[in-house]
Amino acid sequence: MSIISNNTEFIDSPGDVLRKILKEKDVKQKDFAKKIHTSYTVLNKYINGNRPMNASFALILEKSLDIKAEYWLQLQAQYDIHLARQKTSLIKKLYLVEIV
Repeated sequence: MSIISNNTEFIDSPGDVLRKILKEKDVKQKDFAKKIHTSYTVLNKYINGNRPMNASFALILEKSLDIKAEYWLQLQAQYDIHLARQKTSLIKKLYLVEIV
């Protein structure tokens, strides 16, 4: 199994998923921010991918949306790995790594 991937398929970030969920529920970001006692600016950073999902925010989403915190953290991990596999510098380094 190769760590290096030529796969350039697009995957959703946790923020993309959250945006879609809010749209499906017809909830505006400003209203949702108020409901979860978070500033609109902070929520918007998560939604736009400017802030990675963390355990604290994942727990807030779990409480407000009834979607397990682990789901949000797994999404973030998968997204991070996908982005890392696209980095040219890492790809070059991975070719040099020796198997133990």
